[in-house]
Amino acid sequence: MCQAAQLVLQLATLGTCDECALHTQIDSLFALEPKNVEAIYVDIHHLDLGLAYFDIICHHPLRIAEKAALRMIYSFSALAKKILMNPNIAENLKSQLHRIQEQSQYFGSWDHPRVMQNLGDTYLELANRFNFRLKISGQKKYLQDLENIHKIRAALLSGVRAAVLWHQMKGSFLWAIWHRKTLVQEARQLLKGTK
Repeated sequence: MCQAAQLVLQLATLGTCDECALHTQIDSLFALEPKNVEAIYVDIHHLDLGLAYFDIICHHPLRIAEKAALRMIYSFSALAKKILMNPNIAENLKSQLHRIQEQSQYFGSWDHPRVMQNLGDTYLELANRFNFRLKISGQKKYLQDLENIHKIRAALLSGVRAAVLWHQMKGSFLWAIWHRKTLVQEARQLLKGTK
């Protein structure tokens, strides 16, 4: 969730982002029947952005940028809960992602504009279904660029996917607050292992 939020902020303010991190997030959308978490996030090296950002959020939650990220993470969690409470919507979302996965294989790349557009549209449809609005702040020129908007929405969708996983593993914000120190230590250990 932290990585998705950071990617959205990068795309909205810089018009570009860490492509390896984005690739990891998009790949997670297509892990439709994983056996474990490692099958969703295959290359831990490409989670560095999220792990580092988690550390920052835990230590400086009141900074403006961190507030924006926390709002996004909260929105991911809220949408994930709604999906998990609606099996029909969850199944429909899964079939849409399966179709988009096939499309990415056809085009030979996950970052094909048509694939990104469909991922972005999937997020928008999901947000509209639950009458959910999330304001993203950034540079006007990047927030008006259609290709960039599709990437932002695809990153948002990957954040929702991460939140679904978090809830499936019985994660909660209260639990995270109580175990924040342990989580930060684990994130730092993972970061050390990727360097």
